[in-house]
Amino acid sequence: MRTARIIIASLFIVLMVYPAFSQQAEKYTDEILNRDQMKEDFGILYNTIINYHPNPFQYTAREKFESFFNKQMSDLPDSLSSREFLLIARKLNLLLKCGHSNGIPSEEWYKSLKGKKVLLPFEITRAGDKILVKNITEDEKQIAVNDELISINNMPVDTLLSIMSEIQERDGFTQAYLDDIITRRFRTYYFFMFGVQNDIPVEYKNSGNELRKVAVNLSNQKLKPEPDKYWPAQLKIFEENKWSKFAMDTVSGIAYLKISSFSDRKEYKKYYKAVFSEIEKQGCRNLIIDLRDNGGGYFHHGNRFLTYLSPEKFDFNFLRPKQKPDKNEYISLGRVSKLTRFAFSLKPQKYRVEGKRTNTFSYKPKPLRFKNKVNVITNGITFSTAALVSAQLKQNGATFYGTETGGAENGTNAMLVYKLVLPNSGLQFNIPWYQVMSNSKNENIGYGVKPDVEIRPGADIGRDNVMMEVMERIGKESQTPLSGI
Repeated sequence: MRTARIIIASLFIVLMVYPAFSQQAEKYTDEILNRDQMKEDFGILYNTIINYHPNPFQYTAREKFESFFNKQMSDLPDSLSSREFLLIARKLNLLLKCGHSNGIPSEEWYKSLKGKKVLLPFEITRAGDKILVKNITEDEKQIAVNDELISINNMPVDTLLSIMSEIQERDGFTQAYLDDIITRRFRTYYFFMFGVQNDIPVEYKNSGNELRKVAVNLSNQKLKPEPDKYWPAQLKIFEENKWSKFAMDTVSGIAYLKISSFSDRKEYKKYYKAVFSEIEKQGCRNLIIDLRDNGGGYFHHGNRFLTYLSPEKFDFNFLRPKQKPDKNEYISLGRVSKLTRFAFSLKPQKYRVEGKRTNTFSYKPKPLRFKNKVNVITNGITFSTAALVSAQLKQNGATFYGTETGGAENGTNAMLVYKLVLPNSGLQFNIPWYQVMSNSKNENIGYGVKPDVEIRPGADIGRDNVMMEVMERIGKESQTPLSGI
């Protein structure tokens, strides 16, 4: 393990020090920073983190945080591009182990890339221990969906992913989030590390298991539409919108509810009332809640959903230190967020936590509450509000399938987010204002909600094997054979 980490660190240093990988980056806005500029920005970032974040030392002790900062500050070279400096700054931010605290390049940098060919012509997915091509751009003619990737730019793909994990934020120690999010952001992170390239060597195995090597170029084309996955024939779709799909197998009494986001702020109340009315009408004995790839959203949405599944009243608590942070001219909060923060400050405190200002919203169970068996499917992208919902469902006795949630079971940092823009590099950092506490009594602090039955995605991209296996298991428990799987 120690040897592997040394190799990863060495590769990261190679990427940081040698500019040969980004010879064409000068065409874009990637300005060079001198040491004094970087020191100023790095100091502002550090002071803002420890002043504004609601719990900066939850997972990393203050002494370690300060020691890391001082060493990084003293090791800054004479000059770096803003893109290279971002990789260093992110590593300081990662000590928070907060999935809502992240750093990205400047707005000018993004604007300069508009319309340019800067991304790999394919995206990837994991299937067991293999990395497969999930989709390709409209202009890619050599590599195909489901090809197994071996190396890119003469570097093993799993090594590339390990390097990317070194600059990726996460909640606590959640490994599933790291695995899934760097897979999703692979194209962007590849560009962060290497800049603009041409004739990139890619080694892969095709559908006939033949080892091939081709040269690809970066692209600005759209990804091709993905084919629809197989759908169980017995599941009839009743309701569907941009963020959810509700279906039922009325013969076996199984209801399926896919929620891909809790961001909707208008329609969710009517939608859930209709969904749970139909579930009650059909007398469903099992409910499958699919929260995979749900990155979170509006807290009221998630909590109102829980009122149809919780046996008793519950509270939603969030808090932050009472002392005011040092004023900072480089950090800002949007107008709506300021009004929200003011409204929160007017709420009476229901709970007292020493040194903290607490806020509480209370929720009562709905008359249409589902009282039978609840089954939940999660993965590493089940994050933020979706992870808090998962923690509550786990506490209520639901059975979980899939993989660990990306959000920590004990809570997260969110609600309102400040934006920090560093004066010299223009790098942008999000820093949450509140610490949100879940109602989980699990003492496994810093990890996601663990599945009762772990099921990982299979090699066939066109088949949702996780959902199919869950359906099979529930069907067997119901002693009702399932068709069309």
